[in-house]
Amino acid sequence: MENKDALTEVEERLRSTKDRRMYERLQTVRLRIMGMPIKEIAGTMCRSEKTIV
Repeated sequence: MENKDALTEVEERLRSTKDRRMYERLQTVRLRIMGMPIKEIAGTMCRSEKTIV
């Protein structure tokens, strides 16, 4: 239940932000909350695993 609330909040912020860097950060958080592995997020976001962690 807690993850669902957090996911909803992140998705709301994704829709409202205009800043590209913040959008990428929120997208990374969203994917992590959804349970995607760090290695896969790094590939999707074109960032290193160290950056994601």
